[in-house]
This record gives sequence, C-alpha cells and structure tokens, in this order.
Amino acid sequence: VMTVHGYELVYPHYFLMVDQLVRCQNRRYIQTVLKREMRGSFILSALTWFEFTLHRLLGVYQHIDAFICPSGFMKSLMERAGFGKVVHLQNFYPLKDRHAVGNHDLGTDFIYVARLSEEKGIVELIEAYRRCVKKFPEIPKLVFYSRTGPLLSEVERLTHDPELVGKFELRPFSGFDSFLKIFQSARAVMVPSFPYLEN
Repeated sequence: VMTVHGYELVYPHYFLMVDQLVRCQNRRYIQTVLKREMRGSFILSALTWFEFTLHRLLGVYQHIDAFICPSGFMKSLMERAGFGKVVHLQNFYPLKDRHAVGNHDLGTDFIYVARLSEEKGIVELIEAYRRCVKKFPEIPKLVFYSRTGPLLSEVERLTHDPELVGKFELRPFSGFDSFLKIFQSARAVMVPSFPYLEN
C-alpha cells in the first residue's frame, strides 16, 4: 500500500499547476523538459522526466496493491492514469471536540496558515487583498501564520508596504498545538488555490 502525497505518479512534477493539468490529461509529459518546470533547469527537468518515463516503462508501481489519496481530485487523476486500486482517505486532525472550531463568535482576522511558497497561491491572495483594502478600508486584517518557505522574505517585506501597514501581519506558527486557537480567532480562513491543484 502506498500513500500518494504528490502528483509525481501521474505527471513528472510533484506539483500540478493548472496549465500542467492540461498537459497531464493530454499526456504531454515532455513539456516538463521543454518548459523547464523543475526549478527553471533544463537538466533537472530532463532527469525528472526520464525518471517518470522509466518508472512507467518498467511498471515500477504495478506491484502496489492499493494507493491512498488524500483528495477525491487526486484519486480521479490516479484512476484516469490507469493505476489499480485507488482509495480516497482524507487527512485528518484529531480534535477532542469535533465542533470546537464552529462553537464561538466570529473572530477579527482573515488568516492564512501554511508554507509561504508560490504553489500555495499567496501572491494572488496578497494582490487580491491589496485591491480589497483600497476599496474597503474597514476590511479585517490579513494575518499569515508561517515562518517557512521560499517567499518568506517577500512576505516580510510586504508587512512594511505603506498600502498594507496595519492591515497585514506575519506571525509565527508555533505548531499544531496552537492550531485550534488560531482558527477560533479567525473571521475567515483563506485557502488560496488559484494556480495550484492541491489536496
């Protein structure tokens, strides 16, 4: 049994941006190399494509009895790609009181809790929020709970942007023990996913 956390079994890249989904469905895998999808490197992209192609030709995954996918979307991609038994089992977080997040008054902030990287859609989120602040100055504050990812320095810089001062904040995420408190303090949880198909 194998748990599938990325898209590397159906496409050479473990991420799957919207334009890559079209190439995946049309089986145009060589585009990984031609578009230098792996960190902008031709060589790295070629090696990734070669590994993906070799695994398919050798049938490396045909001996796995079942694949566990954390989303229905990933399950459907795996089934379309011809993988055998595919099961959808959502990721979970053990809460003592399952309804604790919903049993409180609305919080004050819009929050984002995740890694600061392009595939999470945070660039689009910040730009959309900036436009909203111009039109609706009374909009709730946007708070990012994170301290990791390749866009960390860019997000830190934006906390000093004159258009976002007092409206945008970056706070450390101290782990899953504080998870429930963070969600309870939220007016809304922001889950940007425009450019990226995520579980």
